[in-house]
Order: sequence, then C-alpha cells, then structure tokens
Amino acid sequence: MSIQISSLKRSAPQLTFGGITLAAVTLSCVYLNAHFAATAFAYLLVVLLFSLMGSFIASSALCIMAIAALAYYFAPPAFSLQIDDPRDLPVVVAFFIVSIVGTYLIGKLRQEREAARVAAVKLQRSAADLEDREKRWRAIFEHNPAMYFMVDEAGTVLNVNTFGATQLGYAPAELIGHSVLCIFLEEDRAFVHKCIRACLEDIGQSRTWDVQKVRKDGSVLWVRENAKAMLWADDRPIVLIACEDVTERKQTELALQRSEAHLAQAQELSHTGSFSWNATTGEAFWSKETFRIFQLDPQTTPSPQLVVDRTHPDDRASVKQVIDGAMRELSDFEHEYRLRLPDGSVKHIHAKARLTRTASGEIEFVGAATDITAA
Repeated sequence: MSIQISSLKRSAPQLTFGGITLAAVTLSCVYLNAHFAATAFAYLLVVLLFSLMGSFIASSALCIMAIAALAYYFAPPAFSLQIDDPRDLPVVVAFFIVSIVGTYLIGKLRQEREAARVAAVKLQRSAADLEDREKRWRAIFEHNPAMYFMVDEAGTVLNVNTFGATQLGYAPAELIGHSVLCIFLEEDRAFVHKCIRACLEDIGQSRTWDVQKVRKDGSVLWVRENAKAMLWADDRPIVLIACEDVTERKQTELALQRSEAHLAQAQELSHTGSFSWNATTGEAFWSKETFRIFQLDPQTTPSPQLVVDRTHPDDRASVKQVIDGAMRELSDFEHEYRLRLPDGSVKHIHAKARLTRTASGEIEFVGAATDITAA
C-alpha cells in the first residue's frame, strides 16, 4: 500500500505539469494551424520530456492524452475521436509505439543511472571506511609499544613499525629492504633463520623464542619474539614477528642464575647445604650440596623423615626429639648428629634452622646443614 501511495505521489506532478504542457502545445498548434504530423512530433517531445520525471504510468497516461488530442483536434473529422483519413492512422500508431518505447527506455536509463549513483555512493562510503580503518590500523601498528616486523621468505624486511625501528636506533627506511638477520648477533643468525623457516613450514602456527638483537650503536637487548607465517594477498607467504623487549627481565634471570651458581659453589667449598621445610604443607627443599652431603639423588623428594632414616641409629632418637620439639614449641633449633651412609661411612653434621612464617602465615623452617666430619 505504501509503495502505491509513493508511486501516486511521484506521478501527480508529472501528470499535472505534463497535462498543462500538452494543453499549451495544443493551443499553439491550433492557433498556428499546424500539420497533423508536426503536432504529433511536438506531442512526442512533451511525452518524452516528462518521462524524465520517472513514472512510466504517468508517461503512458500523457501518451494516451496526446493521441486523444491528435484525433480530436487535428485529424478529420474535427472534434471527434474518429480518424477517417487512412494516412493519419500510421502516424498515430508510430506516435504511440515511439512514445511508449521511448518512455520505457528513458525509465530504464534513469533506473540504471540511479543504481549507478547509489553504487557510487556506497563505493565512496566503503572507500572512506577502508581508509579510516587503514589509518587506525596504521596508528596502532606504528605506535604500539612493541616491535613489529614483516619479512618475506628470504628474510628481507618488508615493513617495520616506527616504534620497533626506533628501539633499535634506526629509521624504518634503513631496515626495509634489508635482511632481518643483520640486527642479530653473528652467532644467533643461524638460529633465527631456522626459526623463520620453521614458521614458513607450518603456516598459521605461532612460535616463540628469546634472542638478542643488536642496536645501531652496537648495544644489545634481549627480545621475546612471537612469530606466525601467513599467506599475503597474492598467496605469497610472509612472516609477522612481534618482539617484546625483555632485557630487564633477562638480566634479572641471568643475575639470579649467577647468584645461584655462586651460592652452589660457596656451599660446595664450605660443605654446607641449605634446606627449608614447610611444617604446614609438609613440602621441603634441599640445595644440591645438601643432597650431596646425604649422598642422595637430587630427584629424591626431601622430607624430615628422610633425615631420620639417614641418621646413625644411635642418634635417631635425639634427632627426632629435636624436630618434634621445634614443631611443638615453634622455635629455632640447632644440633649435631651423625649420618650412616649406604657405603657404611659416617658423617658428622651440624644443623641449624630458624622458624619463619610465609606470606600466607604458614610455618616454615629455614636452615643449613654443614658437614663437620673433617673438623
């Protein structure tokens, strides 16, 4: 119903102004005593002109009105819709066919032009949206606080974000077009090349590795690289690499490893092993030197009972008493006892522990056991 109302609204102006124009042409032709064919041509121009307004129904109505006016005013007998002269009939038929066909073609042309206009508007909006998305993506890519590299199968840098290039002391143009291996240490390049090849062999699978990169000034930073290969628009494989600067974390890990190594060497030199025992959960920790003193495999799960089992039979009761007393009184303890080892040898041990509480409030004993056999 709404479509019909809309069609009527579009047809009304066309019929109104078209009818007025046909009336004006009719009066002019009557006044000028125009020939039948000339009048028909004038009517045809009016019908085709007003068909540009778009309604085929209104154009058809104007066509019928024009034919009626031709027959009534200009074809003998005058003032009658009857046409007696057979020479006028082909003109009327031709007028009808040309006006209807012309009106239809003009309507189709208008529809196609409107469709093209709508398509152009949509295309323009899509292009604007695409440009907007590209700008947002580019802003995220360029200024995201992570290094992003895009490399091809040969390892050539296709793109790098500004943040990543700046972190390494370069401008993006200095890296694009060059091998990505140039920003790695010489001894790590084979490893990086192997990682990139692994990504290319398994498209879509993410891989992560830690490696050192070299800045333009020669300084080194640690990065954690997460890489994935994907197919580009032309089905050409590329590798996307996101790099996180983990230099501070890596330096902390290395410092901790050095500290642990130094501690292990100090314990070995002093024949002192460290231990801890969580009295609440029963979990225990022994250092490597403690396992060596007790001549136990480091894979063994440590526990207070293991100490009692390794203790010389004559000292077991006192060792158990010290441990139970510390648990009962929640106090530090210190004692000396002997170990009976599997090979029959005996070691003298001096053990000392301090009672502490963990962050969650659990009771924990932390101490050291020293081999004093030589003393």
